[in-house]
Amino acid sequence: MYFNAEKIYCANAGDCRAVLYTDGKAVALSEDHKPTDEKELKRIEKVSWVCEDTGRVRGEIGVSRSIGDHKYKIFEE
Repeated sequence: MYFNAEKIYCANAGDCRAVLYTDGKAVALSEDHKPTDEKELKRIEKVSWVCEDTGRVRGEIGVSRSIGDHKYKIFEE
């Protein structure tokens, strides 16, 4: 994350969360990428599946975007 007096740049992946503490309050700067969220579920179901019982991608991964999950990605050449 980068901060200056006018802007804050923020990024996250997987189950990492970004927050800003200001004026005595924590402010969320990112959203969790959950396989059960409607937008994420639609994206995943184009190339894979989410287990109805556990809400996990292919029954294994609890987040819908992460670093190091190459075996679940489809790469186009």
